[in-house]
Amino acid sequence: MLQTLPEVQEEGLPEEEHEEIMEEPIPYKRFGYSKALPIIQDEYDFLKLYDSKERVKKFKFSNEGGLRIEVMDFGATIVSVRTPDKFGDIDDILLGFDTVQDYYKRNCKFGAMLGRTTNIIEDAYFKLGNDVHFLRKNAETHHRDGGLISFDKIMWKSYIDKATNTLIMTYLSENKEEGYPGNVLTKILMYLSDENEFIVTIDASCDSPTPVDISPRLFFNLAGHGSGEEKMRDHKIMINADMYIMQDSQGIPTGRVKHVNQTYFDLRIPRPFHAALDRIRGGGYKHTFCLNNAHRDGLGLIFAARLEECNYGRYIEIYTNAPSLYFSTANNFPETPYTEDEYRQSSSENRVSTISHSKSMGGKSGSQTERLFGKENMLYFRHGAVALSPQGYPNSVNMPTFPSCIIRPHQPFQRKIIYKFGVSRKILTHPKTNKDNDHSFHKSGDYAGKHEENHNEAGDTH
Repeated sequence: MLQTLPEVQEEGLPEEEHEEIMEEPIPYKRFGYSKALPIIQDEYDFLKLYDSKERVKKFKFSNEGGLRIEVMDFGATIVSVRTPDKFGDIDDILLGFDTVQDYYKRNCKFGAMLGRTTNIIEDAYFKLGNDVHFLRKNAETHHRDGGLISFDKIMWKSYIDKATNTLIMTYLSENKEEGYPGNVLTKILMYLSDENEFIVTIDASCDSPTPVDISPRLFFNLAGHGSGEEKMRDHKIMINADMYIMQDSQGIPTGRVKHVNQTYFDLRIPRPFHAALDRIRGGGYKHTFCLNNAHRDGLGLIFAARLEECNYGRYIEIYTNAPSLYFSTANNFPETPYTEDEYRQSSSENRVSTISHSKSMGGKSGSQTERLFGKENMLYFRHGAVALSPQGYPNSVNMPTFPSCIIRPHQPFQRKIIYKFGVSRKILTHPKTNKDNDHSFHKSGDYAGKHEENHNEAGDTH
């Protein structure tokens, strides 16, 4: 019998703060319907750990409105998302690394496809029929995000369907891979629409019953991937969920769900990050929300969430047929170890990556020597990004009250996720918003920075 720790008691809602809505005083550059351009394929990098000389390929999606998305076939990883803001400046809003080697060595899961399952399986085992299956442990005694060699650590077969301008990637996960039973063939389709929608479709079929819950893990900061916590606090979040999953002090689901009413988890209307990050127990969000089933369309799709940055005007809306949404505010990223001036003065040669995973699920990173270097040598810090991941219920293989993630030969896995990018016409301000024009590490156009490594899920979402 699985034992769970006592549930974490949540606190009430923050006091409402006055917000002022101002019409945009600057000429607005429209970022709306725009024709998608043909996908471009390039050679990206070479993973030195592989004996094969086959190079990792990068695929570039773009449209006439300035949206640029790059995907590589190693890990089926979304490498970058560049979008215009309300001023017309284009920035990369997705956290990631510069080299394939960094994606392989570090366990951040940035932009990658997770499988066979996402989130956690308690004690790394589950029972299916009369058989007990033991999975590889990669999070102390637990199994997380598909194991040590998840779908983010393998080469996918990839090609472009020019007739539909769609990127198609496939992978065969063999029986007993990471301990999972049965063979699973997964096909991923990625497509950029004329409406700034990046559409990800995931299909998986099996030859015997097995758990499957495949989903990408994207960390966003809409002010720019290296803008940090200060700019992240200017974001607003809305999640279409009446219930969220209760979890113990280690982040393990208890099997119970709780209504969001009168808690910090009531995100059914847009709420600013600054109101909750310092007050919510655990130092931020790292929870799974049960999406409302009402108003799903004929394909089962529903509006899941909207993330908006109030100064630059960028927003993302997510639509999906997944039953839940995992929401993380990067609580396990390293604390800021020095001031911005110290960061600028330090040389890249002396920045040694020494990150270690904090065993406290959702607790602070602790060590002031931790570093997480990302793209262009940019440092990433605690609360400097958010992950919004449509997925199944965590640990559902061990929770009979949760929706099942078991697929069968006649019941394949099907998931669809739509990321819709846009720019708001208004500026939303609140009393704690930094109203000066100091963009910290921000540069118009591209960002200069590289983030640290997230080893053993230290910078990961869980």
